[in-house]
Amino acid sequence: SHLAGYDADLSYITYNNASHFAPDPSTIDAARTWAWMKALHNQSKKLKIPLLALFVDRSILNVLKDANVASRRDPTWRKLRRSPGHDSHVHVRIGPAAGWTGRRMSEIKKRLDL
Repeated sequence: SHLAGYDADLSYITYNNASHFAPDPSTIDAARTWAWMKALHNQSKKLKIPLLALFVDRSILNVLKDANVASRRDPTWRKLRRSPGHDSHVHVRIGPAAGWTGRRMSEIKKRLDL
């Protein structure tokens, strides 16, 4: 799925911008990580790119719940999938999007105003 371009591993947001991809939930800034996950979800809707799932370890779900930054009723929470081994990164899975498939990088950058 990574090779097909539909999956990516991204670091959680950590305190002092340290310990990226290090499996230690105590270094994760829960509020900023949750805001980042919501931004991923919102941008996927805006760009009409289906966000299928955000795979995270149970320990990360606990960090988000314990910090009282995430609600189970939030549409972004419903994208979270418990997946062992994803305590050091979030595994993002998107689906094919009609408006983006087969585009060259130059076209994508132009469309995104980069």
